[in-house]
Amino acid sequence: MRILVTGSARLNIFKKGGDSLLGRYLPFRLHPFSMGELSQKNPTEDLSVAIEQIFSKNKRCLGDRGIYDRLFKFGGFPSPYSRASLQYLNIWHHERVEKLIREDLRDLSRIPDLSQIEMLASILPERVGNLLSVASLRRDLECAHNTVKNWLQYLEQLFYIFTISPYSIGLARSLKKEPKLYLWDWSEVESIAARFENLVASTLLKSCHFWSDIGMGSYQLHFLRNKEKLEVDFLITKKQKPWLTIEAKQSRDDLSTNFIPFCKKLGLNHHIQIIHSPGVWQQKRVGDIDVVVASAELLLPIFV
Repeated sequence: MRILVTGSARLNIFKKGGDSLLGRYLPFRLHPFSMGELSQKNPTEDLSVAIEQIFSKNKRCLGDRGIYDRLFKFGGFPSPYSRASLQYLNIWHHERVEKLIREDLRDLSRIPDLSQIEMLASILPERVGNLLSVASLRRDLECAHNTVKNWLQYLEQLFYIFTISPYSIGLARSLKKEPKLYLWDWSEVESIAARFENLVASTLLKSCHFWSDIGMGSYQLHFLRNKEKLEVDFLITKKQKPWLTIEAKQSRDDLSTNFIPFCKKLGLNHHIQIIHSPGVWQQKRVGDIDVVVASAELLLPIFV
């Protein structure tokens, strides 16, 4: 008998019981919908296969812009995506945050006054895609540093936010501290550019988790940023080694060249720039680096 068990955040947090069930069950991390899933294609089971498809001269993926626009507008959670109603989306946003804080967080933390955490949750969408500065949030909320840090950990455990850490191995002048902030529900983000970056981050994180969970290796998602403030949005690593750099841009403006010094330093020869503008697929070579600039609806279905 095969049994699939799903549960809310509480199942992930309140792990009790004396039997670990080691070898008798396999955990898989469940994510919101993505282009790959909604396009009803078989997920790519290895990052090397995905890269081969992306950099092949014959592009194999014909994306559905309608699916992408709906996903971008209503987010990847099944209920608001399937209803595709802005009115329902607003109600769903309010109820979700209220349940997370007033029920789940209350049971998890036993914090008597939750109003300040609600205020914290209300300002986080404005900071998506930026470095997560606890010191800045502490000043805004007029709370202690450790208090805000604990609140952020609670929101991460309850799948309201997730963070991506900077990659620093082999980069002497890289940042090693503050992560970047993203929401599990990117439809809460007002800025088009920040929402698009959040959607791409969610897709890449889902792919890394899937490839890791099915036993293809240890995949992780990072970003690159040095003290000169040069930044590359995403870096996928395999077994802690750099594998692929990815940028997320709103329009098809000139190619961002921030990836060049990082790729040379890390020994990478592939780079992807995903754009929000529709109908673009360009392949070029910058020095020794193969580059693909492609619209999200064409490229994201290649990932999980």
